[in-house]
Amino acid sequence: MERWLLVGALGPLLVGLAAQSVGAALTERELVRQGLATQAANISRLTTNLVAAPLEFDDERSLGEVLHSVGHVRDFEYVVVLRRDGSVAGYLGDEALRADRGRLMDPQEPGTLRLATPIEQNGASLGTLVLALSTDEADATMLRHLVIGGLASLVAAGIAVVVVLLLVRTIRRRSERIDRDRALLQQTGALARVGGWELNFPGGAFRVSDEAALVLGGASESGEVMKLIALQQRALVRCVDDGTPFDIEVRLEPRPGVVRWLRVQGEAERVGGVTNRVFGALQDVTEQRNAREQALAASKSKSQFLANTSHEMRTPLNGILGMTALALETQLTAEQRGYLEAVQLSGQNMLSTVNDLLDVSRIESGKVTLESVPLNLEELLVSSTRSLSTQAQAKDVQLIVSVAPGLELRRLGDPLRLSQVVNNLVGNAVKFTPQGEIEVSVASGPSLEDLVLRVRDTGIGIPPERQEAIFDAFTQSDGSTSRRYGGTGLGLTITRELATLMGGEVQLTSTPAVGSTFEVRLRLPVAAHLRAVNAAPVRRALVIEPSVAAARAARLSLERLGVEVATASSLDAALAMQLEPDVVLLDVSLARELTRVKWPVLVLVPFGYAGAVQPGVRTVSKPLCARELLNTLNEPRTQTLTPEPVLAVAPTRQVEVLLAEDNAVNAAVASRLVEKAGHRVTHVWNGAEALRALETQLYDLVLMDVQMPELDGLEATRRLRAREKGTGAHQFVVAMTANAMKSDEVACRDAGMDGFLTKPVDVKKLREMLERLAHPASASQR
Repeated sequence: MERWLLVGALGPLLVGLAAQSVGAALTERELVRQGLATQAANISRLTTNLVAAPLEFDDERSLGEVLHSVGHVRDFEYVVVLRRDGSVAGYLGDEALRADRGRLMDPQEPGTLRLATPIEQNGASLGTLVLALSTDEADATMLRHLVIGGLASLVAAGIAVVVVLLLVRTIRRRSERIDRDRALLQQTGALARVGGWELNFPGGAFRVSDEAALVLGGASESGEVMKLIALQQRALVRCVDDGTPFDIEVRLEPRPGVVRWLRVQGEAERVGGVTNRVFGALQDVTEQRNAREQALAASKSKSQFLANTSHEMRTPLNGILGMTALALETQLTAEQRGYLEAVQLSGQNMLSTVNDLLDVSRIESGKVTLESVPLNLEELLVSSTRSLSTQAQAKDVQLIVSVAPGLELRRLGDPLRLSQVVNNLVGNAVKFTPQGEIEVSVASGPSLEDLVLRVRDTGIGIPPERQEAIFDAFTQSDGSTSRRYGGTGLGLTITRELATLMGGEVQLTSTPAVGSTFEVRLRLPVAAHLRAVNAAPVRRALVIEPSVAAARAARLSLERLGVEVATASSLDAALAMQLEPDVVLLDVSLARELTRVKWPVLVLVPFGYAGAVQPGVRTVSKPLCARELLNTLNEPRTQTLTPEPVLAVAPTRQVEVLLAEDNAVNAAVASRLVEKAGHRVTHVWNGAEALRALETQLYDLVLMDVQMPELDGLEATRRLRAREKGTGAHQFVVAMTANAMKSDEVACRDAGMDGFLTKPVDVKKLREMLERLAHPASASQR
């Protein structure tokens, strides 16, 4: 290829340069010759006038002088004056040439330009003047131009050769690269089973690449197959009409029993608003689709396995925790109570593990859906944090909730899942903080909807190389952590996934032996219709709190109520400030110095604090909640710290309960809980027995297990609802099951159940349900 490019490029170039050089040389020679001819004519005309008189009078001396003056002319060769009879009257030039009369008068003598001019006097001819000039200079000029032109041609040819060679090399490299890319593309397309296609307009001419033909099983059928795909897909029609790109999967059955899936992508090429071509790629995704379906099936199997495992674990846990709770309400020795409380704590820890496993399963299977209901951020953070207050108090760790000033607290979100995020982070902090404090703070983000939730602790910290791994399921910061602190390592995994579902992310900064800070960024819209907190009945307050973070949190809570706040770290520092506050908020650690305080006092105590405070002194729980703080400030000042015990309200009537439960221990637990609340219970072993019992008596409440022999709870409820149609009757049925998935609750509701309780049974929820049924007002509402 290089040879032919050189010949094709250099041949015409060299010919053209040679022709140009020769032409230029000949032109220059002709110009020089014309100049010589003009010069010779002028000299001859002048000389004939000068030699006429000497020739007429035969004055050789004067004639010689005239001819001698002609001899100084440039390019002069010789000059001859001939008489009328042809004899030489005068001559100047080469004497050897004078004797050669033939050459002297030859007009074609090479290298010589001759001009014969008549000599006349008064109209009479006297003779002839022959002047010869040399043309060697013109020939030399032509040769010089030929040499220069040749050299220029050689230089130009050399440059052209270099340029052509570079061009050829570049073309060759690009060609080789294109060939390699084409080969790689073909190999990649064949390996990935990807090909290209195009549909041209007008006319609908269809073409597929070789790779596409291989994907489709052969070039002979590829066009027909793709036309079938194109005609069956509305996406292609939209692409042709308005240029909308598409990415679809289509099912092919080239042979009976053989199913293949193709991914077809396409986009339009439009000119002037009209589609003139649709092109794209197609790929055989049969293996990927089969793998995806297998993964979905495996995920479904895993979820089913976890659900079954959860049910099998919750069923005995319900008996363990239920019986333990009942036993703790009996007369026990201190040693027996300690044993039972240990059993209860172990059961609760096991239940927490089961719940974590279920949450991970729900998240992985995409079954977690978030609610969007109004909530108050501060109250949610406080309640979530207080649930861990007892554990923190046992380690002398202070829990603090701090809300940034000006932050809009009224939001829309999922309170259960947000509480779960806070509980996981604070629970981790409590677990890994042997002393000091844990601060939960919330501030605004870049926009009104953005929030930044931080949980800071003074715990053991996490090494930098382990900080990312702790978000992986079943992973903790080191191998000894689980042995020393316990836990599955699922809490942070669940937290990160829930934060992602809420449109945010979780970040960690930590220093070993100093502490950790988890930062959660969330997006929660503002719910403006929530009721705001009113202003406090005091104008000035003094917070006496040794912890800087706790003092700041209390100050922010009071300022949100419109109170001017000053803070001090000790009572002596507060007295030295010489203020006159309307109220003093005093940390319980300083309560022994109450007698030195002359102003109204609120003692700040940890939530669930069991210690003693001076009678008649009001208290408020930490972490602080602005609404609770306002209520406390509005209460009479004689109220004491210890709340009045809640007395059990005797039921207006006994509630008749039908319990359908196939597990003897769980039946005993549920029956005893109902009886201890002062109500009557009838126990049956399955759904069929429950339906027979309901034929003879209408109960106030049916507690229906789901998984039972002979007839399960779902089918029993469906049959009950079918039997009630047209009668106006409605039996109140509540599921009481170890199946704790959201889908289980949906299935129970769809079957016609009115409520849903999971095992282990929440005693408080069960008793609240019985109380509502026991009072006439609640019963009438039902």
